[in-house]
Amino acid sequence: MIRIAYILFRLFFSLPKYYFGVKKYARNKDKYPYEERYQFVRGICRHALRCCRTKPIITGIENIPKDGAFLMTPNHQGMYDILLMFEVMERPFKIIPKKELMDVVAVGDALRFLEFPAIDRENFRQAVKVIRQARKEMTEGIPYVIYPEGTRSKQGNTLLEFKSGTFRAGMDAKVPIVPAAIMNSFKVVEENNLKKVEVQLHFFEPIMPEDYANMKSDELALKIHDQIQSYINEHA
Repeated sequence: MIRIAYILFRLFFSLPKYYFGVKKYARNKDKYPYEERYQFVRGICRHALRCCRTKPIITGIENIPKDGAFLMTPNHQGMYDILLMFEVMERPFKIIPKKELMDVVAVGDALRFLEFPAIDRENFRQAVKVIRQARKEMTEGIPYVIYPEGTRSKQGNTLLEFKSGTFRAGMDAKVPIVPAAIMNSFKVVEENNLKKVEVQLHFFEPIMPEDYANMKSDELALKIHDQIQSYINEHA
């Protein structure tokens, strides 16, 4: 909690501006282009990232497609991961947040005006509907970042099992799939001190539709899971 208190202290004078900015966009979503709404939220996330006393080391950024849709599938260790993605992704993308975040003050407003489809992990039918929406929007050219573990790992740099449905959406949309490895971001919140944390983020080369054409989604999920875990074991 020490680091969270420190971040809030660093953001103290900016919070009112950000809060009322979020409310403005939420009330008048249709008046503002999506790009403007996205860049506003990205600015908040990048500011918060710089208040965390971390040292992000980002590699493989050249592997992110410059245009068109793709599915990025990083492992997930905590909320800091989202800040990292907004730091890296200059052009708009979408994520699938858990439904509970929609009830958080200001956060829910931002997710709604960014049109992120929230998922109810306790409702299988609704979850399938959200994944289908992601697939449809990827075919329309919108990049997605989906965490295939389905929730954050509570085992440090050890990955949870990857859910094959995540990959099915990208495979059906026939978009490049970009695996990504996140290391040590769990320390940002779990270590109750202000010691500077070195967080690593590595993007692998995209797996193109022709490369996974003859694979099943569970085979691809296992392949990418092992690829990410092996990289983390070597570099973390």
